[in-house]
Amino acid sequence: MSTLNDEIRRRVNDGWVLNSQTDKTAAMSKRGGGKSCLLILILLMLGILPGIIYIIWPRRDQSVFLELTEAGTVQVSGRGGSASAASDKLMGLLVMAAVVVLLLAITSALD
Repeated sequence: MSTLNDEIRRRVNDGWVLNSQTDKTAAMSKRGGGKSCLLILILLMLGILPGIIYIIWPRRDQSVFLELTEAGTVQVSGRGGSASAASDKLMGLLVMAAVVVLLLAITSALD
């Protein structure tokens, strides 16, 4: 059971909220993060498309279900791990690509 409590403690330190817990299970959630106003302004100044993409890109709430297995390990299921992180990385790549394209257009226009 200490393994389950350790995983709960680790996730709480990462900003997760414990919704319910039994001896062998736990349900946790984490609210989607807010958007940076400074980043929105910078992206809008660089071009309307990167700013709009960033504004409308959804920041989803995450939820996980933790279960202590018979082997003593914690099995994690739900929407709160690599899929959400991958979505955030994809958004970052899209914004970065849009900024690079815009900077290339600006430098070619100056030549």
